[in-house]
Amino acid sequence: VVGSTRFGNIDLKNRRAEIGWTWIGRKWQRTFVNTEAKFLMLRYAFEVWRCVRVELKTDVLNEKSRRAIERIGAK
Repeated sequence: VVGSTRFGNIDLKNRRAEIGWTWIGRKWQRTFVNTEAKFLMLRYAFEVWRCVRVELKTDVLNEKSRRAIERIGAK
């Protein structure tokens, strides 16, 4: 196990979900791990659940996570 990330506040009726609550071991930070995990989760949310909105959650003060979210192209 190199870390964890999960869905939260899943609302299938309104076709939305959140992704967050992520931790990744220091050795695996800034590698493919977080990007690939988020890609797989986004794909699942949009293709299987048919979400129209998926939010990536992080604390406003967590600059490392905010940069990681920006690197995958999220706004």
